[in-house]
Amino acid sequence: MLVLRAFENESVPYPEKGDTPFSQLKLTLDEFIFRDLEVVTNRIEKLENAKRKLDNKEENELKILKIMREILENEKFLSQHREEFSEDQIKLVSSFSLVTLKPIVVAVNLDENQFTNDNYPSKDDVLKLCKNYNFAYLQLCGQLEKEISELPEEERLEFLKELGIEETGIERLSKTMYNQLGLISFFTVGKDEVRAWTLRKGSSAVDAAGVIHTDLARGFIKAEIMKYEDLVKFGSEKEVKEKGLMKLVGKDYIVQDGDIITVRFNV
Repeated sequence: MLVLRAFENESVPYPEKGDTPFSQLKLTLDEFIFRDLEVVTNRIEKLENAKRKLDNKEENELKILKIMREILENEKFLSQHREEFSEDQIKLVSSFSLVTLKPIVVAVNLDENQFTNDNYPSKDDVLKLCKNYNFAYLQLCGQLEKEISELPEEERLEFLKELGIEETGIERLSKTMYNQLGLISFFTVGKDEVRAWTLRKGSSAVDAAGVIHTDLARGFIKAEIMKYEDLVKFGSEKEVKEKGLMKLVGKDYIVQDGDIITVRFNV
């Protein structure tokens, strides 16, 4: 996550050569590209100068790195060309922790006036760059978030209502991060505990079972699914069942964000 400073405060100096959010973003992206280019180039040189014959894995790695070097030399993020690489190829270079391959969220920290007016210097340029690089984007007001966090629950909701917003910045940030990372949450509900579990978007019911415990995936039979919204609306599992809104699914069911799952299994 990249946090850009937009707020006006004379006591807080801007970063060097970063007196607008856009200039801060551009400088940071350039640093990321140069960093990855250095890492990739060093590895290429090491492989090419090896005093032995490269094995098949190293030959494949060298081929991938040369493609990546060309992308970086053209001042592009590797994530902009993500579809050109298979999952196996990405795994092959995963040890280098290439920053320009990672999903990125840009958060702009505004002051109250900017937040209220939904505007700040260089906003259009920041939005354009985020779109070009496929970055997630959101606006926050750090000062307001601090004030909100210090309020009792009842006053917090009223304060948000006065501001004309439904969620705190941290809630919006969490959703943005999950979406950019391709993640969802599902729930398990028991007499003693309710838990939220993290799962990759597009995963199956048996994948979800494996997240809870490997035995559940190994002995998976079926899964009972109900929606969080339905449980809140009707108030109990019994009511959800009576409304015909609970369903029994097989291992290929694609889990949706907010699903409440009960796994039937036999080991």
